[in-house]
Amino acid sequence: MDFGRPDQPSSVDWRLPPDSSLTQLTLKQLGPSKDAGLFIGSTAWAQKELVGEVYPPKTKSADYLQAYGRQFNSIELNTTYYRTPDHRQVLKWYAATPDDFRFCPKVNKAISQRSDLGIHSSSTLDFVKAVQHFEHKLGPCFIQLPPGFDTSKADALRAWLDTWPPTARLAVELRHASWFSESAGLDLFAELVHRGIGTVITDVGGRRDVAHMHLTADFVVVRWVGTLHNSDRGRLTDWAKRLRSWYAAGLREAYVFTHQPEPVPSARSAAALLSLYRSENARPQVSSRAPVIGVQESNPPRQSELFD
Repeated sequence: MDFGRPDQPSSVDWRLPPDSSLTQLTLKQLGPSKDAGLFIGSTAWAQKELVGEVYPPKTKSADYLQAYGRQFNSIELNTTYYRTPDHRQVLKWYAATPDDFRFCPKVNKAISQRSDLGIHSSSTLDFVKAVQHFEHKLGPCFIQLPPGFDTSKADALRAWLDTWPPTARLAVELRHASWFSESAGLDLFAELVHRGIGTVITDVGGRRDVAHMHLTADFVVVRWVGTLHNSDRGRLTDWAKRLRSWYAAGLREAYVFTHQPEPVPSARSAAALLSLYRSENARPQVSSRAPVIGVQESNPPRQSELFD
């Protein structure tokens, strides 16, 4: 992911903003829960660099998704951005993954990249019909709006949200700066609460405003963008703390996807996040898993090994 990557990571103030008042209200309405799910994943399974590091040695390409599903419990499904899959493809992916796995499909670009978001076509309904073949393995879908989609297009977004079937969960990723600096943006986030629609929070160095810390539903999608800089570990530590506080206050599910310039460091980041989360014996306990890097599952790595 190139959006917002900083040229000099050492010059970035990586501190996470405090929870917004909207987040505090959302969590108060949710109330504490005994059960929570932490879904950690990456952005692709067909990466040969993972063989021998995350996947077993000599894993065949046809078995990559199966190997991925044994290590991660979710994926940011970017392939749906380029092509809406047919039901046969969805069922094939479904069959290759464990029962607790969750797919988070990115809304097709034929929808998200149009100025009217395709409300005069059947694209949205066709997309939802396709991904619902994931059945209980369907996590939140998310729409990534283009950088030029600003608050002047709020009515178009609302009109499109009216067409989204309530049978599928949805998260919205906003990128234009106006959503984070104008009252119209806060109005939109408040409306997402009313609609039960989640947000995508992107932690990236070149655009700290998109790490907006607005929770609008009982779930959230986090896209964490690493830099292969020594600041990455501290950033993951901060996210582990923030997730613990959100779960304790009432968040039900978080979907966290780690992005790095290279596949193996991305997997290392996912493993480190889960390890850091569990290091404080957090409550509530979360059902999750993350990659074992370069060792057998019976001999998991120490935290210090994850960034070697």
